[in-house]
Amino acid sequence: MRTRLFLLVLFICLKGISQTTKLTLPNLKNEFEIKAEKNTNDGIDVFITDSKNNNVLQKVVIKKDDTSYKFATEVFNKIKSTTENYYFKLEKTDVVLKIAKSNLTSLTHDIFATAMSDNNMSEADFIKLLKSKTIFNSTSPTIKFEDYIKKITNQNEEIKIFTTNINFKFKRVSDNKIDLYDGNSVTSILDIKSEDDFYKKFYASYHTNANLEIIKSTLLPFEEYNRIVKTTDFNIDSNTLKLDEIYKQVSEKNDYTFINNFDIKHTDDTTKDFAVNIKQNFEQNFFLLKFCDKDYNCKITPKMPYDIDKSEFATKINNFIKQTLLDTNYEMKAEDLATLYVKVRNDNENRTIAEKTKEDKKQIADLIEKIENLEIQYSGILKLNKEIPVYQFLTSTEKKAFKETSKKDNKQLQENWHYKKIEDVRFVVTDTTTYIRFFNNKVKDILIKGHLSNNTTQKFRIMNVSNSFTLRSFNNSKHFLPISPNDNDAGGYYININDLFDYDNADKSWNYSVKNKEYSVEPGKAKKLEQRSLMDFFTGVIFSDVLGLNNDKANSLVQAEARIKVPLWIYSFGKYAFIHSLNADVNVSIYNGLDEKSRLITPINNNTSETVTSLTINNFDYIKYNNFNAGVGVSFFNLELKGLSTEWSFAYGIRYYRAGLRYTYEKDGGDILKDYQLNALTHELSTNLEIRPQLNFGADINFAFNWLNARGSTENIPIIFNADNDNDDKSVLRLQVNLYTKLNPDKSNDGIYARLGGFYHLGAKDFFPQVLVGYATNLSSFVNKFKK
Repeated sequence: MRTRLFLLVLFICLKGISQTTKLTLPNLKNEFEIKAEKNTNDGIDVFITDSKNNNVLQKVVIKKDDTSYKFATEVFNKIKSTTENYYFKLEKTDVVLKIAKSNLTSLTHDIFATAMSDNNMSEADFIKLLKSKTIFNSTSPTIKFEDYIKKITNQNEEIKIFTTNINFKFKRVSDNKIDLYDGNSVTSILDIKSEDDFYKKFYASYHTNANLEIIKSTLLPFEEYNRIVKTTDFNIDSNTLKLDEIYKQVSEKNDYTFINNFDIKHTDDTTKDFAVNIKQNFEQNFFLLKFCDKDYNCKITPKMPYDIDKSEFATKINNFIKQTLLDTNYEMKAEDLATLYVKVRNDNENRTIAEKTKEDKKQIADLIEKIENLEIQYSGILKLNKEIPVYQFLTSTEKKAFKETSKKDNKQLQENWHYKKIEDVRFVVTDTTTYIRFFNNKVKDILIKGHLSNNTTQKFRIMNVSNSFTLRSFNNSKHFLPISPNDNDAGGYYININDLFDYDNADKSWNYSVKNKEYSVEPGKAKKLEQRSLMDFFTGVIFSDVLGLNNDKANSLVQAEARIKVPLWIYSFGKYAFIHSLNADVNVSIYNGLDEKSRLITPINNNTSETVTSLTINNFDYIKYNNFNAGVGVSFFNLELKGLSTEWSFAYGIRYYRAGLRYTYEKDGGDILKDYQLNALTHELSTNLEIRPQLNFGADINFAFNWLNARGSTENIPIIFNADNDNDDKSVLRLQVNLYTKLNPDKSNDGIYARLGGFYHLGAKDFFPQVLVGYATNLSSFVNKFKK
C-alpha cells in the first residue's frame, strides 16, 4: 500500500493493467480462462480460452465508457457463440457427456438421452452410470447384488432394481440364466458370474437399440436432467462477481480499496491466500470487507461499525470464515487478525477524515478558483519616454569640489551626487519596442535600443547586465544604467531608470506588485501592467518522503506543505537590498504509513510506571518525529549575483514544531498506550541561494541554524531532556536543496517539487536525512519561465 501511495504522489500512470480469472459452471467440465487488460484507448481487451476446446483464443473489446454489466454480458455472449462443445458432468459420477453447441439452444431431455445412446458415451461410461443408479450401489444401499440375484424366481415378477421409478420384470430360467422383460422385448442374461456381466447385458440391449425412454428413465431421470439444464446459464452470481471484480481492477473503477493479502489456515496446517478489500459507508458509519481468492471468487462480510473493538472484530471475521467463506476447519491466525484490525482501523480513520473535510476542501478549491479567475487587476501604467537625459559619473576631483561647494553653501548633498547631468546631450529611443521582463516584483531584464542626440549614426543596446532593479526605481532616481556597459564608446554616459519610464496609477490606484510577465513597450506610449494575484505568492505541495517507505526510519511517508513568499524590496541599491521579502511555510504529516509506532517518539523512561510524572526524550526527537511545523521569517539582506541568475539572502524567523509521543506500560498482562503531543519553538537564522535561470528549472540551497526550546505538551506533562552524549543540546543545523520544474510551462504553473537534505544535531552528532518528491500547485515564484 505504501508503494502505491508513493507512486501516486509521483504521478506514475500504470498502463497495461491485466487481470485473469476462470469461469466454470457446476455441471460443466469446460473451464474458460478470462484475461482482461487495458488497451491504448483506455478500453479493455478480453481474451477467452477454453481448455476443453483446444484452447482456441477469442477476443472481446470493451469500450472505455461501457459498464461492468456490459463487460460481463459481452464475455458471456462470446463464450456461448464460440464454444463448439459442452462437456456435462453427470451427478454422482465422473462421467462426462459431450453435447454440441448446435443442440444447446434446445437442450431437451431427448437430446441428453440421444447423446448417451450414440458414440459419445463409451460402454465403460454407460455401465458406470447405470451401476450408480442401482439400489445396491446407491448412497444408502439396501441389498447386495448377490442377494438381489437370489431373490429372482421362476415367476415373471417385477422387482425394483434402480433407484429411479422404473422397474423391470425378471424371470429365472436356470441357475445361470435370467430373462429381462421390457414390454415385448426379452433380453437373456446368461452366465451371471459378476455384477459387471449383468450391466453389460443392459448396455448391449438398451444402448445399441437406443431405447431413449429407458435411458431417460434409468440413467437420467427428469429431475436430474432439469437440475443440470438450469445451471447452463453462465450469468450466475459467482461468474458475474468474478467478472465484475476484474472489470473494476482493470478499469480502475473499484469501489473497494485493497488492504493486504492474508493466509487463512486449515486445521491440517495448509493455508489459502485471500486478498482483503474494504469499503466504507460514511452516512451510516459501517464498513464491509471483501475476501477474494486468486480466481476472484469473492465473499463479503456482514456490516461492521467503525467503533468495533478488537475482540468483537476477531470473532466476526472468524465466524465469517467458518460459515460463509470456507468451512469450520479454517480460521485466521491471531497475529493476522490483529494486523488486519489495525489496517482496517487506520483506513477507516483516514477515509473518514477525508470524507468529513471533503466539503471544506471543495469550498477552499472553489475560493482559489474564484481568486484565480478574478477580473484582471492592474498595478499601474508604464510609459516609455522617447528622449531622456544622460549623466556622467563624477571624477574624484569633481566629487571633492562638489562636496566643498555644498558645504560652503550649507546645502545638503543630493541623493545621487555621484552623477552629473549632461545638459546638451539626450538619449533617443529609436527601436519600435523596448523589451522588459518582470519576475518576483523586480525588473529582471531590460533591453533598450537607441542613439545619442549628438551622434545619430552610432546605435546602442542598453541592458541591465550587472543587476536587476525594483519597481520602486520607476519613482526615484537611485538606479542608473550605462549606455555602453562593455566599453567607453558612449563617453561614459548613463541613463536613469526614473527618466526612462514614468510609472503612474491605473484605475485610480497603483502598487509595486507586478505579475511575472514579459512586455514590449513602444516609445512615447503607455502599457498597463497586470497585478499579481494572491495565488501567485502561494504554492501548495504534496510530498512523498522516499525514506518513509522504510519502517525503521522516522520519516513521514506523505506530507502536505504550503509556502508563501511576498517580495517587499523595501530598500535596494544596485546589487544590494534590505528587508526584501516575507516568508512563511507550514508542513503537515498527512500519512505516516501503517507502522505508526515508527513515527512517534518513544520516551527513554518508557514502561516504567502506570502513573508517569515526566517524559525523558532527546531534544533532536522534536525534529525527527515532528508531525507539524510552521515558520515565519523576514529576509533582511539580499545580494544579487545576476550573472549566475542567483539571489543570496539572509533571514531571521521563528519556527514551531509539534511531535507525537507514545508512552507504553504493562497492565493486567497487556500493553496500555498513552499518546501525547509535544511542542517546541525555535529561533531560526538562515541563508538561501535562490537560483532562477530563465529556464524551466529553479533551485534553492538553504542553510539554517535552529535553537530548539521545549514549550510544553498535552496534559502539561513535564519534558526532561536526556543529558547523555549531549542529547539535550538545543542547536540544530538544517541543509536543504530544493529543485523545481513545471510540467507544462507554456500552459500551467504546476510541477514537480523535490527536496534533498536533512537536519544535523550538533550535540549528539546525529543526522536526520530527507528525500522528498512531490507535486506543487504553483511554481510561478520558483521557476523563471512564464505561461504563454
